[in-house]
Amino acid sequence: MTGNCTNNAPLAKFRFQKGKAHRLRLVNAGAAGQEVFSIDGHELTVIANDYVGQRTDVVVQADGDASSAYWMRSNISTICNLPRQPQALAEVLYDADTSKQPATQAWPYTDNGKCNNDDLSITTPYYSITPAVNPAKTFQVIVDEVVNATGHLNWRLNEQAFRGNYNKPLLLLAQEKDQTWVPEWNVVQPGDSRTPMHLHGHNMYILHEGDGFWDGQSITNPQNPQRRDVQMLRPNGHIVAQYDADNPGVWPFHCHIAWHLSLGLYMNILERPDDVTSMSIPDILPQTCRDWDAYTSRAVVDQIDSGLKK
Repeated sequence: MTGNCTNNAPLAKFRFQKGKAHRLRLVNAGAAGQEVFSIDGHELTVIANDYVGQRTDVVVQADGDASSAYWMRSNISTICNLPRQPQALAEVLYDADTSKQPATQAWPYTDNGKCNNDDLSITTPYYSITPAVNPAKTFQVIVDEVVNATGHLNWRLNEQAFRGNYNKPLLLLAQEKDQTWVPEWNVVQPGDSRTPMHLHGHNMYILHEGDGFWDGQSITNPQNPQRRDVQMLRPNGHIVAQYDADNPGVWPFHCHIAWHLSLGLYMNILERPDDVTSMSIPDILPQTCRDWDAYTSRAVVDQIDSGLKK
């Protein structure tokens, strides 16, 4: 990449109409930063959270001073992350002179240092779903990090870092009833002594989360627990999640921090393998694999990380 960086990029500006309600759809498109979003002098009503917490809809009542301008802020946690720019700013304008920047004060903001999602007790889903009281299978996964023999860091799930084999697509192997998995593929089935952060193909019921190990009993809002497809695992903490095994396939379970994924923090969950064998897989997929095999028979692929790309 060529060119010079500048520090005078213009600020985004949002025009509010006095007395109106404005809906904002917020997206955290970062690789790791936990963000706290606010608008000076305005209260936000959260009306939608699409399970992840990376995308949230809020309604803002435009009840500010029409002759003033206000800062819109996004604070990135400096305890849980290492941001180069801890705070992002934009301007909210009514009829104010757009040549003058806002002079408003921020809402009080305290980083709790726990690196977690909002408290489960205050995030009750509007549409109520009660999960099964006695799930058919229970299992656990331990997340840790180690330095490998080459001096590099690896993230692991149940003492195994993932490394994929581009020439061995797991879904096609499962369809062919070939379950000769090697350890570094990190394949588990419900019923193993380990299980699955971010789970593809499902929304998880988050039954509990907190510091240390789970006590084996506590559940937050058992009649209607929070549902997510990504949940923050706080340092030295735990998550208790439940999901309905109703979607046959080979489903990734992994960390959403890009470099953690690159360093092996990934697991494959083979769900309902008998149903996988009868799935109809488009011909383009096995043909792509045949083309790849032909290419790698005459070229060396430099696989520099776990092999999983997002």
